[in-house]
Amino acid sequence: MHLSLRLYILVAKSLFLIKLNYPDYISCDLAPTQKSIKYVSANAHLLVNAVRHDSQRVGWLSNLYLTEKPSGNTQMNESHEKLAKSLADAWLSGGTIPLPAAEDAPVSRTEAYAIQDKMAESIGCRVSGWKVGAAVKAVQFFENHDGPLPGRVFEDRTFDVNAVVPAALYNGAKVESEFAFRLTDPLPPGTDPVTVADLQTKIAFHPAIELSAARYAPGTGGRAATTFDGIADNGTAGAAVLGDAVDDWRDLPFERMVIDARIDDSPPIQAYSKIYRRNPVEIMAETLSDLRQRGVNFEPGMFLLTGSLTIPTPIRKRQKLTVKIGDFPLISLLLE
Repeated sequence: MHLSLRLYILVAKSLFLIKLNYPDYISCDLAPTQKSIKYVSANAHLLVNAVRHDSQRVGWLSNLYLTEKPSGNTQMNESHEKLAKSLADAWLSGGTIPLPAAEDAPVSRTEAYAIQDKMAESIGCRVSGWKVGAAVKAVQFFENHDGPLPGRVFEDRTFDVNAVVPAALYNGAKVESEFAFRLTDPLPPGTDPVTVADLQTKIAFHPAIELSAARYAPGTGGRAATTFDGIADNGTAGAAVLGDAVDDWRDLPFERMVIDARIDDSPPIQAYSKIYRRNPVEIMAETLSDLRQRGVNFEPGMFLLTGSLTIPTPIRKRQKLTVKIGDFPLISLLLE
């Protein structure tokens, strides 16, 4: 399989222009001798993300990549109904299911969101908050996603400060250090985008841990999992641990804050920095705007995990993660 010369030249020219205008966002070598499909595909992904960044920066269509307009046919097909039910059953039991074949899998965010919503309905537990993964462009590129992965956090899997979490419920468990923000007061009604200004006096900060998990069995389906598979699987969410609330957070240096996370006596887990981090309140504004467009109500008392600050790291039964975020007290998660 070969990429046409015309398409290659178009991508190369576009990348060159983006490179000139956004040197901080594209650090790849643009030499024309790089002709592999893998190279061009990867950099085309960066091109899309750079354009999306520009739309955010000038303030128009800022949530286009998060929410698609409904196609008019909102009824789920039978295979997606079955997938949602199977994912819910796996969530409740801690089991796994095969990754669906390509013809039965979601092929858009609209389909993936619908499966996730149906999965949540089948689980039947109160939603205490949300998580969003890959909210930073560099992380999207690194993990090969086309945009963020939102998912629900349920009340029975939300823990305080020093948590003991049952290992049997989390297949392929990984841990991540996070900034979380809890909504303390109602947002203005309507479907208008949520802004950082809207949130300044309505949220409290919590140091946090996300325990992510997958309901798909590794090596199944005959294909690689996609962003849409991950969204359908509740954004690969598992559980959340929240530290004590911090009301006076507005002057905190979130993009430079030191993170020390380690499992047992192991060396510290690598923390993201520079282009792999961004203002978490901006992430919250974007995510809540997306939820509004989907018709999802984010109520006071709910929280948002705004994305990993450390490399997602596997954790096994009887291992303990401890996290120190800035100068705030330690929080921990023991997988028991």
